[in-house]
Amino acid sequence: MKLEIENWIISKHYSTNVKRLFSESVICYRNEAYRASLLFSYIGFLTIIKQVLINSKRPSNFTEPEWTSQIKKINDDELWEKEVYEMLIRTKKPIFQLRDDLRLQLKYWKDRRNDCAHFKSNEIESHHTESFWSFMKSNIQKMTVEGGKESLLNKFDDHFDDTKTPPNKDFSYLVKEIASSVSTTDYDDFFRELKSRINGKRWWYGASDTYNVFAKILDISEPEIQEALIEFLKKENRDIHLINAHPNKISRFNYSNKDIRSIWKTKLSSKSMNMNPLRIYSALLRESLIPKGEIEEGNEALFEYYEQTNNRFLPESIDIDTLKANGFFQTIRRIAIHENGLKKFMWVNSKCDLIISFIENEQLTKEVVESISKMAVNSNPSQWLVRELISTFSKIPEKKKEFQSIANTNGISLPHEFK
Repeated sequence: MKLEIENWIISKHYSTNVKRLFSESVICYRNEAYRASLLFSYIGFLTIIKQVLINSKRPSNFTEPEWTSQIKKINDDELWEKEVYEMLIRTKKPIFQLRDDLRLQLKYWKDRRNDCAHFKSNEIESHHTESFWSFMKSNIQKMTVEGGKESLLNKFDDHFDDTKTPPNKDFSYLVKEIASSVSTTDYDDFFRELKSRINGKRWWYGASDTYNVFAKILDISEPEIQEALIEFLKKENRDIHLINAHPNKISRFNYSNKDIRSIWKTKLSSKSMNMNPLRIYSALLRESLIPKGEIEEGNEALFEYYEQTNNRFLPESIDIDTLKANGFFQTIRRIAIHENGLKKFMWVNSKCDLIISFIENEQLTKEVVESISKMAVNSNPSQWLVRELISTFSKIPEKKKEFQSIANTNGISLPHEFK
């Protein structure tokens, strides 16, 4: 059975030299030769860093001759280990953007390497090798010339560049690198920069791609990263945008009752947000986040917010049953039919498609048929509603039959458009 470190090395597609060094390390580990095991692992680790340096672009704080000289030193078989280590920890004109505590850990492991190589008195046990493997797996992604965060952002750049990566290719592997590439203090900057890197990369990559990445973070990242993202989105007022793209994530935000009320009472009324308020409202209802005593008020508010000319977002098929179960269409019936009687054509025009949605999704009654029929023949009818109702009857013949049947049963005179 392979050790976890063996699977990890295979998954990273490192060079043959690196794989051989870690293979030797594992052989020594299995045979309890822990000094040799740690030494091979340490040399394997520095070999990875050496290859990172060789494959990296010249840092902006180095001239071409300076960088060429550095690379020449790490290619010298006599000097390379010392030079790679010095390049890794240097703070004056740094090459690697590492935190001070990480440099201290590197010094600790360099000392343990010397314990192994020179057989010093310090004991080296299995846990030393295991701890070094854990250290390496946790931090190797941060050790890039441009910095771990920047390196990962560049990978996202490449992923969402269709000249390098096919559209719709899975990006989960990049999300999994966040934990080992980005420091906890850099999470906010990373999320903010990630959004700007993805949005507008190509005309078909937009905000939805960013929120797909954010949603994946909430699915598979470590809990502390998920919590940091949730706090970031709330702080940046981007939580509603994520919920609009992924309504099933709404419960992840742990909103208070006060927050929930603010969402449906205030945020969903904003015309500038360019999102479907009924999608978010339905998610709130589906997760039972709105107190039962406030649902009718919420239904009224959403109907009031709807403005045909500015915001034509309608209930989506996935949300119809939720809205019906919570009386949303009954609220439309009460306000539009019983209270307003479809008498003010300008108001009817402003709510037209949502009234049609009610007609399509609820059983008709005598009052509904009578109100519509009277509206169609008065001196100022809503021609918009008449036109849309004719279209509905054409698409849903059963609804036309239902309408006509109720009219015939109750002696309601039908306008010629509905016969």
